[in-house]
Amino acid sequence: MLKSNIEELEFRQVGKDKVVSLSEIDIDFVQDKARMAAIPIKRLYKTDNSQKYIMYAVLALQIILMIKS
Repeated sequence: MLKSNIEELEFRQVGKDKVVSLSEIDIDFVQDKARMAAIPIKRLYKTDNSQKYIMYAVLALQIILMIKS
């Protein structure tokens, strides 16, 4: 629910449940920790759009050349 990265060691066993006690600062920290862990994954699947932009530029230049002649 918090979109956080809480490790198993941070939980306490209370009966059958596992509980973690966090202050507002702690919640911000674990959410930031989750965001930092996601950065390498985002860069791994990052797409390269440079070829697409070059093709659009070449297409635009060809259209301009066709109109001129």
